[in-house]
Amino acid sequence: MFGNIPPHEEINFSKSSIRRPRVNENSPLSRKQEIFVKTLVSQDGQITKRDAAIEAGFPASSAHQRAYEMTNASICPHVVKAIQEYRAELD
Repeated sequence: MFGNIPPHEEINFSKSSIRRPRVNENSPLSRKQEIFVKTLVSQDGQITKRDAAIEAGFPASSAHQRAYEMTNASICPHVVKAIQEYRAELD
């Protein structure tokens, strides 16, 4: 498969072998995630999730996907928790 590499030394690059680091509700936010949370909540109804991701420093080409991931509790529970806490703080 890979030229002269013996079969026992082949590297498996299946999707199941590449995983994101595990996070939980208590994981710290990255700087971009903090900016995303503050921008999204403080401009609620005036800005889209994608725009908040762009303003936080994520590339425009992937901002929609990053915004989806950060607002999905099964992917980024710590960001979703931070959004809820910041909304409660502003209310």
